[in-house]
Amino acid sequence: MTPLTDFETYLQATKGLLLKDTNKKFVSLPTADQIKWVNEYALGVQEKLSGYGAGGIDLDITHIAFAWRLLKKAHARKGPHKRLNGKPHGCYENCFAMVNANSAIYTGYARNRGELVLQSGKHVPAWIWIRHSWLVNSKKQIIETTPHDFSAYFGIHVDPELLWYLITTGVSPSESELWDAMDPSTSMRNLPSNFPKKEVFDFKMPKKR
Repeated sequence: MTPLTDFETYLQATKGLLLKDTNKKFVSLPTADQIKWVNEYALGVQEKLSGYGAGGIDLDITHIAFAWRLLKKAHARKGPHKRLNGKPHGCYENCFAMVNANSAIYTGYARNRGELVLQSGKHVPAWIWIRHSWLVNSKKQIIETTPHDFSAYFGIHVDPELLWYLITTGVSPSESELWDAMDPSTSMRNLPSNFPKKEVFDFKMPKKR
């Protein structure tokens, strides 16, 4: 088998659960295979989101195993169904603080309604899926914890410890190296030129209650 076929077999065998080991295996692949895998992954995500007509996506490949699991398990849903008054641009912190016995944290992507609000407060016209986290209650209703306006969600359930690991670690290659070599017609990465390149987290995950 080719290295890329071996890698996909490994993902299936481990069910996308071994985040650190999978990243190590991914960076050991030839660069051409890395690019091919990411292009095929982007096409898979694009197909799953095709019914929502988004113009772009802030595609996250920081953790290859989780990205693969997201593609296999997530389904796009319209929403939100309820809102909580949390911090702007604070979806992760809000979810950590607001999750309770009757809700669960989901993470993946959310689609805006044609306007992106940057960290600076500037409003940029853009139809886009961005990396995001939200809550889902016991009635399977989507709960938005920020004041920002989203129309659809695509993600899977994660516990707080896993979400913290996802947003604070990652040993895959620099995304820019892969994006520069990717096919722009399949990447869906049509982001505004001033889209934030790196998130800064100035909070800590709360201890278990």
